[in-house]
Amino acid sequence: MSVEELEILRRKARNTILIGIFFTIILAIATSIILNSPFYSIYLIPLGIIITFIISIKPKKNFLLAFKDTFVLKSLKTIFTDLTYEPEKGLDESIIRDTKMMYMGV
Repeated sequence: MSVEELEILRRKARNTILIGIFFTIILAIATSIILNSPFYSIYLIPLGIIITFIISIKPKKNFLLAFKDTFVLKSLKTIFTDLTYEPEKGLDESIIRDTKMMYMGV
């Protein structure tokens, strides 16, 4: 995947969040004006933000997996010759421990 394609995925994930928050705020303001009470906004804003973040999970996950597959895997392949890397799971702890590059605890 190219850097341009990654940027498109990143923007899609970011825009999903921004649009959701924008509509939540507009809906809360409109509800307050129409009902002449800010009471319902107290419930609409957290609900809208929760829904926005739930909706944005998939675009964000797509971007992160593509990033890991493109950059992280490429970087790891330059260091390790025999590597099994799955972006969803990460590196096995034994691989990191065997490098002895960092203290892993007792």
